[in-house]
Amino acid sequence: MMQHKPIIDVENPAILSESEWIGMGKSYPTSPEKVPEALRNYCSLHLEILRDAAQILLPNVNLTVKDLIEKTLPKVLHGLVFKPPKSCYQVQRPRHIQSIE
Repeated sequence: MMQHKPIIDVENPAILSESEWIGMGKSYPTSPEKVPEALRNYCSLHLEILRDAAQILLPNVNLTVKDLIEKTLPKVLHGLVFKPPKSCYQVQRPRHIQSIE
């Protein structure tokens, strides 16, 4: 009997060599089949959807299958909104540190 390779090898995950990808001008493969396992693992560990965005974009996990099928999808923006970098930074030092939860 032929053994199948697991989709995710939990015992021996492929580890990305950051120096081969980050800052090297490489593009993320457009075809899912061509994404190296190590890169896929790295992305899933380091990228996440913010809680507020997930609540807006993802359906409630408690929906029935019927309700999920009938759910309308949120409207998608057709472009990215860019803010000028100067609007993201301030010259003044912060007066106090706020904890982020």
